[in-house]
Amino acid sequence: MKNCWLKFASAVLFLAVLPSQVVHAVQVTFYNDKNFSNFLFESFSYEKVAEVSGSRNDKVSSAFLSQDVCLIMYEHKNFQGRWIMVTSDGYNGRYVSDVLQNNGLVYSQYDMDLRDPNHFNDRMTSYMILPRVGGFVIGVPPSMYCPVALMFEHNTHGGGYHYPVPYNHLFTHLGWFSDKASSVEVPSSSCLKLWNNAPPITEQQDPVRYYNWYDNPSRKLSAGFHRLDQLSPSLNDRVTAVELVHGNCN
Repeated sequence: MKNCWLKFASAVLFLAVLPSQVVHAVQVTFYNDKNFSNFLFESFSYEKVAEVSGSRNDKVSSAFLSQDVCLIMYEHKNFQGRWIMVTSDGYNGRYVSDVLQNNGLVYSQYDMDLRDPNHFNDRMTSYMILPRVGGFVIGVPPSMYCPVALMFEHNTHGGGYHYPVPYNHLFTHLGWFSDKASSVEVPSSSCLKLWNNAPPITEQQDPVRYYNWYDNPSRKLSAGFHRLDQLSPSLNDRVTAVELVHGNCN
């Protein structure tokens, strides 16, 4: 009887402990309205969502981020169109939002209706949740915290419009930013692959021709700042497809 009781007690203890082991922290909570009102949905992991479901599409007005998250929201599906990149300190490159304290963890609010002059409210169709890197410094843009390369419209660092390129995501076409980049910033221990042409539809339907295109980028750039007009041949305003990978360029 004693052994049976011990087995029963162990089973109860196991069931009591198990939930705390499998429950994951919420990374991002999305809301239908501003000021974190009208819960919409939440994510528990780092992920890339090419298109949110119809009931959630173009519905997000505010978001609540955990402290180890970098969030990129896109206007259109497949990570196209206008975008907003924010980190848990609430800095999106231009505006600083309020920082809240909740259960000992620092969270940040980002209200798209109130804080974005381009009116990104109710525009999110796809998004990426990436692991944040680095510590918090007031005034430092999210590109220092988010694992991305940045492409700039002009040949000066931070000049004009810019476009984020996360790791291990092949953009076969940059959409509105195609043929607009004049300079790039590549993070340390990384390699940025550049193509001056997107793979034609015929190549995408033929695996052999597609991989031949993929294996022959127009240029590979190592860590640092690069002006595309100084390359030979120049790639200024000629980049259509990109991919950022870890490690040195071969």
